[in-house]
Amino acid sequence: MAADRTGCPARVATAGFRTRRAHIVAVSGDQSRRRGTPLVLDGHVLTEAAATALQLADLHPQATLAPAPGTPERAAYYTWMFFCANTLQPASRAWFYPSEPAGAEHAEAAQVQARRKLEAAWTQVAAHLQVHGPYLLGHTLSAADFMLTMLMRWSRNMPRPTDTWPALQAHATLMKARPAFQETYRREGLTDWT
Repeated sequence: MAADRTGCPARVATAGFRTRRAHIVAVSGDQSRRRGTPLVLDGHVLTEAAATALQLADLHPQATLAPAPGTPERAAYYTWMFFCANTLQPASRAWFYPSEPAGAEHAEAAQVQARRKLEAAWTQVAAHLQVHGPYLLGHTLSAADFMLTMLMRWSRNMPRPTDTWPALQAHATLMKARPAFQETYRREGLTDWT
């Protein structure tokens, strides 16, 4: 969706999983177990959502996905990008795959802990948006908002989805009204969530 905003010629690697993995290893030498959908951007393969968003914002400043470098707004942007990548995303992954961090015998406890972390984090984001919104950087849309919305969508089948926080639901409504979201929903056959 952020790529749509930039108008850049990014493409999703759509071959089967094994073919994509072989391509990633061949291009980047990455032998890790990353499961993200590869995006080929300016000839480079990116597999992490945050890395892709940061790269898109830097390569296409005309899309205004990030504030100018060296500004307080850029610092806030980095803070929210890394909050999404280092707080929300790992806790979401632990919720969906609880045996990964704890082993099968402790999966239930890991999922309970992941839920606590997520709900505390979502409460923090909601409080911020309530005071400083409608976007993470106030009235300025950034790549961090796209990252946040992706993670909010992941919550739709959790015990407490993000649409139970009014400020998060308002943010999701704003983001889903954007043409890039509507096109992504159409292209990928996604269903609405909130």
